[in-house]
Amino acid sequence: VTGIVGGTYSVTQDFGPTSFDGGYSYCHSYGSWSSSLVHCGVDIGIPYGTELFVPGDGEVLRAGGTGYYEDAYNKSAGELKIKLESGADVILGHMTEIDLWVGQSVTRGQSGGLSGTMNGPHVHIEVRVPDSSTSSGQRAVDPMTYFGW
Repeated sequence: VTGIVGGTYSVTQDFGPTSFDGGYSYCHSYGSWSSSLVHCGVDIGIPYGTELFVPGDGEVLRAGGTGYYEDAYNKSAGELKIKLESGADVILGHMTEIDLWVGQSVTRGQSGGLSGTMNGPHVHIEVRVPDSSTSSGQRAVDPMTYFGW
């Protein structure tokens, strides 16, 4: 986690089944879940405005403006999505500032922008790997396991 957030953090919502009221219905297109209440990423509690770093070499697919994973104060930022060289997509969500652009090549450890807030200051980290057995063609995997945290 420190490779992305650079310091002290806490996990505020784990990957997988959740008690969050209503769950996250979009997650069902990224895997087979036994529960209707599921969180297909991990939320890392960090101070608002924490610098975030790119977790691996790849290319920027999205750099804000999607309406997904918004920041409460800067709705034009929000979601940074990177396609890693491994083929996995990594999403950093609820960002208040994104310093990268779509199509940009990025390297591990490069600054990506600043964390934001939505229901408290945190960054949502999601990893999707190719998987033709799901309706989306990708499967959400636990970022903590994927990155060996």
